Amino acid sequence: MTEDRSPDSPARDALEQRRLAAARLLAEGVPQNEVARRVGVARSTVCEWNRRLKRDGEAGLQASSRGRPPRLTPSMQQSLSEILRLAGDAGHDSGRMTIARMSLLVEALFDVRYSDAQICRLRAALTPASMAAARD
Repeated sequence: MTEDRSPDSPARDALEQRRLAAARLLAEGVPQNEVARRVGVARSTVCEWNRRLKRDGEAGLQASSRGRPPRLTPSMQQSLSEILRLAGDAGHDSGRMTIARMSLLVEALFDVRYSDAQICRLRAALTPASMAAARD
């Protein structure tokens, strides 16, 4: 299971706090290898944090949106979720939405192609818990 690193997640906050704790230790003159041991990360990670700290100050260690932006916007995801819900309300077995069916649906509606793995993650994020339980 992966950690939730959304902007408001506790895991994301904890990671930021660890980086800021490392920054305080570095500012006190603690060697990088000791900082790494104390905060529980690799020395190379502390080296990267130190580089970002020198370049951008503490702002460089704060949680930020990294990586590729999602191809489905939040409004597209909401629309897809509503479509899945309406299909279930109409008696269609949207709880049995296969990866292939959902992939075709996403491509037809939004002109976005995802890998099977990404469709699985998307389906898990959008499918209500009761449907997921019925599906399993």
